[in-house]
Amino acid sequence: MDGDSQLMSKSVVMPIHSLRRIPAFMAAACALMGASLAQLPVEPLPNVETLPEKYPSSWLFAQDLAFYALATGRVYIVDPTVKSSDVHGMVDAAAFASFSYSQDRGELYVAETFYTRGLRGDRTDYLTIYDMATLAISAQVELPGAKRSLSVTQKAALQLTRDGAFLLVYNFTPAASVSILDLNSRKVVNEIPIPGCSLVYPHGEKGFASFCADGSMIAFDLDENGKPLNEYRTVKFNDIDADPLFMKFATDDDVAYFVSYKGFVQPVRLAGGEPEVLERMYLGGAVRQSSYGAGARPSGWQVITQDRSGKIYILMRPGAGDGDHKSGGSYVWVFDPNSGRVVREIELAGNSISIEVTGGRNSKLVATNEGMFLDIYDLKSGQHERIIGGWGPASPFALHAVQ
Repeated sequence: MDGDSQLMSKSVVMPIHSLRRIPAFMAAACALMGASLAQLPVEPLPNVETLPEKYPSSWLFAQDLAFYALATGRVYIVDPTVKSSDVHGMVDAAAFASFSYSQDRGELYVAETFYTRGLRGDRTDYLTIYDMATLAISAQVELPGAKRSLSVTQKAALQLTRDGAFLLVYNFTPAASVSILDLNSRKVVNEIPIPGCSLVYPHGEKGFASFCADGSMIAFDLDENGKPLNEYRTVKFNDIDADPLFMKFATDDDVAYFVSYKGFVQPVRLAGGEPEVLERMYLGGAVRQSSYGAGARPSGWQVITQDRSGKIYILMRPGAGDGDHKSGGSYVWVFDPNSGRVVREIELAGNSISIEVTGGRNSKLVATNEGMFLDIYDLKSGQHERIIGGWGPASPFALHAVQ
């Protein structure tokens, strides 16, 4: 035989007694497999876990703008107090989405934008409502006019009135207005023009205020139908040219706190009626002896937040100058508005752009670092505990502590 014939002959030669063993072996293997499968419980389909109807105050919403793929933004539901399984779920938040939520209603709200041909074509804006327990979509409300503001996400682009009746959607085309969405009827019931003004801040039980380009603030009281009852305008207190205020804010009861580029804290009482511009306070005056206080200024994106005791947390950048207001900071100063003093300084593990403080007995300071991961700090000690992230090319600019 030639070489190929010999190889073929060798490849098929097998002792008869070996062939007789194959059926017995396969039968035994099948029996073992069947026994192991019989021990596994049958899983129901669909197999979906649910979340609490009301989230713990230790949780956090991290809104990923998806800066590198804007059509695929999302909101992550995070528990920074645990070391594993720290992300409990997520919902979509497309195309410069804005986010808010209601614990009382058990709902998440996402104002988002879609196009008929993916990233182009006819535009439609929606307010998508998710059930907090199941994360299933419970309603979609079209926002008429395709005019909601498309910008880097921030809290003041979508807010609830304090009584929870209306959702306030900031519009910019560049004409500015606010759409009033009734959460009971799931309908947009009014649109209020705010020419030359921006964003929405809760005012009284049923109203809102907005910053204006001339340095003043405009405010409205609303009736049960979302119509303006009264309109107010403050004196000019925001020096746009010399020392403008960041438009991010912290709140304690009915007082909103803003911080300026050069380090002044500006409180405004938004209790309904005419807004009350309170005395502003200088951060630098209380920390001149600090080794890293000289020349420090607020810097970052979400630069200000508050804890449950009413103390204000401000992200600071040492040695900052003009034009550094979005560069991020490596320290957090804790400001007591009652005494007008910085009472504490927390050194961060690295430069960060946004901060938030969670509630609960084990409160955390959460910071979005330059790598777009979340740094978790123990609020009491200031100790850096760990990093949360790894969600792909994420950009969690906006952090919302569960209230």
